Amino acid sequence: MERNSVENRIIELKNQLLTIVDKIEIERHESKEDEQGILDELLGQKQILESELQDLESTLCEIKIDKSTTKEYSLKKDGKKLKVTIVHNSLVDSTKGLISKECPLAKALEKAKVGESFKISTPLGDSEYSLLSISKK
Repeated sequence: MERNSVENRIIELKNQLLTIVDKIEIERHESKEDEQGILDELLGQKQILESELQDLESTLCEIKIDKSTTKEYSLKKDGKKLKVTIVHNSLVDSTKGLISKECPLAKALEKAKVGESFKISTPLGDSEYSLLSISKK
């Protein structure tokens, strides 16, 4: 998930939360005992939205931290040059060279030095890479 989509989802959730809070207030003023189920359902929805909102805000903070320390790695694999960037799990996009910090390649890159070759094991088999350069992004 990219930063803009996280920010847009946060705005959307805040608007939904305001709508539910308004409905809760109306139900509290008009509620009779037989309508308690509606109030309970609204309170449950509010709790779910607040939890998702908190998770997204945490993700957004991690994205900001990752952006300030992001490095781009230039590699060679099977004679082909490629570039990868280690990113937060929510931003992974292998078509753009954005890899998770949890993947075997990222873990190997964090230990490798420029000019070194290294092997990684994946479910698809072993792969050999050469680290050509590291640059701040």
